[in-house]
Amino acid sequence: VEHSPEHALAVIRRMLHASGMVLDNASPLVTGHLTRNTRIAAMKSPVVDEDVGVAASIRIVNRHNLSREDLLRSGTATEEMLDRLSVFLRTIPDSKRIFTIENGSRELELVREENGKVVNSVVHTLTRDSENERQRIDQIALVDICLRFNPDILVVGEMRGAEANAAQEAARVGV
Repeated sequence: VEHSPEHALAVIRRMLHASGMVLDNASPLVTGHLTRNTRIAAMKSPVVDEDVGVAASIRIVNRHNLSREDLLRSGTATEEMLDRLSVFLRTIPDSKRIFTIENGSRELELVREENGKVVNSVVHTLTRDSENERQRIDQIALVDICLRFNPDILVVGEMRGAEANAAQEAARVGV
């Protein structure tokens, strides 16, 4: 088994290729999905040192809902944190229109059901990454389109860039 920077880069490139992503000198940073629930972020030189070859992060998004006990046991949240969040979510009237914007994969589940029937109004949206600029749907574009639906509540997950400013602007106008 070869253990070199070049070999590591070749392995990551093969993984990305299966999902239509390219990691090369023109695009030394890549983020996307290998499958619906597997995220990848990869970097090569000149972003990382040449002798490193490649740096990659692969994250498998848990597709089942975690219980309160799961979150406490793993140390993800404290009792106080979950109590505050629970109080907030319970106080949102079913008549309020809620939009969620998440980065590539669904992790939030805000739809409420009673007796098998949806009782609230929630639209979950996802970004879509693409090498083609016209096909890319980022969080800013989703904030913009969601505002056209006149939501009462907008939940933006994993804000890391300009989308934070867009979410603040939405809050400023009362969403």
